[in-house]
Amino acid sequence: MEQSERQVAYVSSMNAEITSGLLFAKEKQRGLHKQLEETTTKLSSAMSRITQEIDEHRNNTLAAFEKGVSAAQAAFTEQQAIREPVVLWKEKQREHVTAKRWGLGPFYRRPFDCCRFCCGIDLRARHSA
Repeated sequence: MEQSERQVAYVSSMNAEITSGLLFAKEKQRGLHKQLEETTTKLSSAMSRITQEIDEHRNNTLAAFEKGVSAAQAAFTEQQAIREPVVLWKEKQREHVTAKRWGLGPFYRRPFDCCRFCCGIDLRARHSA
């Protein structure tokens, strides 16, 4: 009987230890659950704050860009309005004529150069004599 009493006492003490361990684990679980809720709340508020700051920065950057574009457009319009349209068109026409000469000049000179080479004509010799 003494042995069974010792076994009962041992089982009771083990049961008490297990029960206290479970209570401790439940308390830790509650604490961790509370920390998780707090962290989730903080993370959510931080994300909303960061999103708001990014939106504000994007809006400010877009407004500054649009302001710069409108200023550049106004300056260009003012610069073009100052010059007379006739002067502007004359300049453009001169640019096109110059570009045409430079572009077609080699094309027209090639047959002439070819004829000179084939016929053996040396223009420098004729001019120096």
